[in-house]
Amino acid sequence: LIAGISYRYQLHVETSIVVGVARAFVQLSVLGAVLHPIFAWGLRFWWVVAAYVLCFMAVVAATEASARSKYYFVGLFEIVLGVTWLTTGVMGIFTFGVLLRPDPLWSPQYVIPLSGMLLGNCVNAVSLAINGALTNIKEGQLEMEVLQSFGATPVEASARLVREAVRVGAMPVLNGMAVIGLVAIPGMMTGQILAGNPPMKAAQYQMLVTVLIANMTFALILGITGLIRYLAFDPVTQILQTDRFMERPQRPSLWMRLKAGGSTSTRGIRWLLGVDQTSNKLDIKRITRSSSSEFLALNQSSATCNSYYVAPTHNGIQLTTVHQVLKDDDQQLILEVTDLAKRLENCDRVLFDQLSFTIHASSIVLVSGPSGSGKSQLLRILAGLTPQSGNGTIRLRERTLQDYCRVGKAHNWRRKVRYVGQQKMELLGTPRDF
Repeated sequence: LIAGISYRYQLHVETSIVVGVARAFVQLSVLGAVLHPIFAWGLRFWWVVAAYVLCFMAVVAATEASARSKYYFVGLFEIVLGVTWLTTGVMGIFTFGVLLRPDPLWSPQYVIPLSGMLLGNCVNAVSLAINGALTNIKEGQLEMEVLQSFGATPVEASARLVREAVRVGAMPVLNGMAVIGLVAIPGMMTGQILAGNPPMKAAQYQMLVTVLIANMTFALILGITGLIRYLAFDPVTQILQTDRFMERPQRPSLWMRLKAGGSTSTRGIRWLLGVDQTSNKLDIKRITRSSSSEFLALNQSSATCNSYYVAPTHNGIQLTTVHQVLKDDDQQLILEVTDLAKRLENCDRVLFDQLSFTIHASSIVLVSGPSGSGKSQLLRILAGLTPQSGNGTIRLRERTLQDYCRVGKAHNWRRKVRYVGQQKMELLGTPRDF
């Protein structure tokens, strides 16, 4: 029923629903058969329990948590797995070495079920947090650049976006803690009561598990979102690098897969029976259609690169002093630019090369040039929001932009050299937030 509703309203989750139900039956059946020998061997060999928890349970949890986000980047799974291993190890040492102290400490009767509860309850929260962090940072680039132009650090520029991602990820755990014992009896407490243990002892075990789940969830969310924010900015120049965050390709729906599989099977049967007489015509049409689509894609990519105007490879930017308060002899040199260059990597266009100029105090300078000549790129480079392509020097009084970057203070440069973009951006918050 749910899969049908998903197909009707094009939610594109019917495949996940059907596959999830089938996997639940198969995985639980296999689990019961696998745990028996693991419990037997685990009492004698600690590495059996560690290998099952870290190399199987943690890997599966990291895979599921990192596979549902709208955007992804190369190395996302490795980061989630590393943080999961670290958090699981710390929580395991504290739980079994300090609180429970089973005999032996790696007793599979305690370690495997509790580790499964912790990892299983964290997957949903971590997945929501990853999706929220990547989506907010990727789609909130303009907001972060405006804040950076005010001199905000990477942490300050992305604070609201990351904070919203953490809140979304922690919401399932917080909601569960709010209704636990009132609306529903948790699974572990139910199992303890059904096994004949007193309700109060079962409640104590459930309290312990609830606190451990909350701590591990917050540790995973904060660690992963912090690393995502770190990867979104260049560590030296503090420039946004959201290009590494790519949109995940959308998988075809279950109905489309079944339809394509049925069509392929039908053509195969007709070919075996010798009644397939239209395959050549269909192949010709398919080849023609694919060729035309490829030609269209090439034309579109060329249009994206060239647009309506092809910028010259020489400098098409002109700087003109339109207002000057002091005389030339009384002016102090404020900004000095030497051998600045900018090349667009996607289509190998040179906007400007070896561009040099100086700006003195009390001067208003007009930057002019034809469309696509790189005026906005020049201003963004001067403000430290876009990297240059060469080894040019930008000097503000006695210090250069490279000097600020070397000591990790690029935001201090932006507080002195401001860039005002062409797009209107309404910032959320109050003046106290800035």
